Amino acid sequence: MTTVPTPIRWGRITRAGVLAPLLSFVLVTMIVTVYAFALAFQARGRPDAARINQFTAQVAPWATWALTALLTLLGALWVARAVPSRAQLHGLLVGVVAALLSLLLSLFGARGVQLTTVVARALIVAAGWVGGLIAARARRAPASTT
Repeated sequence: MTTVPTPIRWGRITRAGVLAPLLSFVLVTMIVTVYAFALAFQARGRPDAARINQFTAQVAPWATWALTALLTLLGALWVARAVPSRAQLHGLLVGVVAALLSLLLSLFGARGVQLTTVVARALIVAAGWVGGLIAARARRAPASTT
């Protein structure tokens, strides 16, 4: 008896892989906006643009890829839970899509591609794989009855 492999869910993979970098960009923008509002309230008027730019330059590069990795892990969990027999593959594919889009977006930045950029994208792929691994193990683990 031959078992037919579960098809790859490209729609879910693409959705999760595209949403992770886009949502991380939105979240970082929200963090910078909250900081700017805090400076405006503190100054009781117009905030100092130099302090906002300095904060953005310090926070945005690492926060963007860290949030992308976290959102990729969560997206991979969502995708992989629907396909328990191929959970790790689906998680890995979510990570690859998220990393490729993130890399593409970083090419438009002023810094271009550096070693840290490549390492960060590798961590995003790893986050997708870990999400698939967690989903696969969660399906295999028997539910405890207490």
